[in-house]
Amino acid sequence: MTVDSEAAHVCVAQIPKPLPAAEASIHVPLDFLSDAEVLQLTKPKVQAAAQKKFLDRIGVPYVARPDGRPVISRAALSERLSLYGGRNPTTPRTPASHAPDRTALKAVLDKRKMKGAKHGKAS
Repeated sequence: MTVDSEAAHVCVAQIPKPLPAAEASIHVPLDFLSDAEVLQLTKPKVQAAAQKKFLDRIGVPYVARPDGRPVISRAALSERLSLYGGRNPTTPRTPASHAPDRTALKAVLDKRKMKGAKHGKAS
């Protein structure tokens, strides 16, 4: 069996060359907060465990580095903080349904006054 050198050359030329290792991996640019920015966000917390506990409390997703420090993506932080409408996420919001019921409070206080009056207590 003889191999036509021109045909062999064409076949070899059609085989794609392997990419270098740097180009072979899928490179997705991810933007993370710097250590200084994480420290500023979690201030006055400086220990990794305390920072992660704080981030859990305010609902900011993170990934822990091998040294224990939290890594936070800017996109996740931005999305989470936008849910708070620009207010401090550590300050609880009081919904209108949790507002005090003034008429019920007045009824309780009036009831106590009447109970005290029955027993001869002056108000």
